[in-house]
Amino acid sequence: MEDKKKVKTTIEKSHQTNTLKCQFTEVELKELSQTMAQTVKNLTQRQAEKKKFVKELDGDIARDENEVQKLSVKITDGYEMRAVKCTMIKDFKTGFITVTRDDTSEVIKTREMDEDERQMKL
Repeated sequence: MEDKKKVKTTIEKSHQTNTLKCQFTEVELKELSQTMAQTVKNLTQRQAEKKKFVKELDGDIARDENEVQKLSVKITDGYEMRAVKCTMIKDFKTGFITVTRDDTSEVIKTREMDEDERQMKL
């Protein structure tokens, strides 16, 4: 039997992968729909979070810009108006009122008393 003749075949078989159209089953469509619904929910939540975050940042930026403006005015002017405790001294002998700052003792105003002020309280 060693004398068997080798038969030459005219057919060759091999395997390959091709990208082809495949219809989804009902189960696959249901899974895809659920995944899409969850993804839409996540997207909507993230968009809302982004809006909230951007709004908060815009508020922070506006506050910082306002503070920069206030500081700029203070620096440019070199002063700011503050409520400062003062002492008013009525000198009935001279007829003048003197107002001094309690923090620096600076005289901020001296003026003559009017008629009502010249009356000493009993």
